[in-house]
Amino acid sequence: MLVTQGQSASGDVSDSMIYSPSSDTWRAAPSSGIGTNVVDHFAIDNSAVILSAEAVHVYDHDTEAWTRGDTRFPVVDGALMETGEVALVGIGEEGELSFEAVFPGSDTYRPLPARGIQEGPWDRASLVSSERGELWLVSSRGATSPSFVYSLAEDDTSWNLAYEDASLHLQASGNQGSPAESVLLEWIQGNLVSVRAGSIGAYDTDTGQLTAYQADNDAAPCLLGDYSVVADDQLVSWSGPSCRNDAPPSYPAEGLIVDLPS
Repeated sequence: MLVTQGQSASGDVSDSMIYSPSSDTWRAAPSSGIGTNVVDHFAIDNSAVILSAEAVHVYDHDTEAWTRGDTRFPVVDGALMETGEVALVGIGEEGELSFEAVFPGSDTYRPLPARGIQEGPWDRASLVSSERGELWLVSSRGATSPSFVYSLAEDDTSWNLAYEDASLHLQASGNQGSPAESVLLEWIQGNLVSVRAGSIGAYDTDTGQLTAYQADNDAAPCLLGDYSVVADDQLVSWSGPSCRNDAPPSYPAEGLIVDLPS
């Protein structure tokens, strides 16, 4: 089952569709009521979880119904934990980072520590989780500011600063509102893989080494987080708008496959 949602032509209604790989068919699903502020999504058991800035939305395949649980702060990203909880990170009005975890479809929230994180103001932040029960955070104070990589082991009470990247190849997401600013951050076999505007960073969490790659600006489509997925050791991007500053946005039919740095 694949559940997808998008913005209607009127710009204020989110349509939902379900795709069945076994029958290769699409069908309409009840509207999720989510606008354009989706920050992440996950598959859990027989459910689809969509995280917006204000709520955790869960689609139950058996009941074909959505449930909504409001978050307690504006969310910029999330990560599915080994416990089945979704970890949330938000940025407050003063640029401070907030963390908590919730079981999707419930009102069971628990705070996660913010201790160990440098003082802000922070402008963007991204979360991923590992199969080892860790949370990894990439945060920065702006688009041209260094990124900081933190880790939080299960049951730890403080984040650990693991790496500082001044090359801008490790990126974090924020409320940029532009596809050209979208970020893909994935955990791939012990590596944090970041993609933004044609820039790839692969940080090896075991060795502490960063491998960087910059795509050709003439590549079509440019490597944008919202239009990219990681499949094994390749990055696949498709139908994204051009990220060249001197060209209007375009949506070419071609796709692009890039072998990730090893």
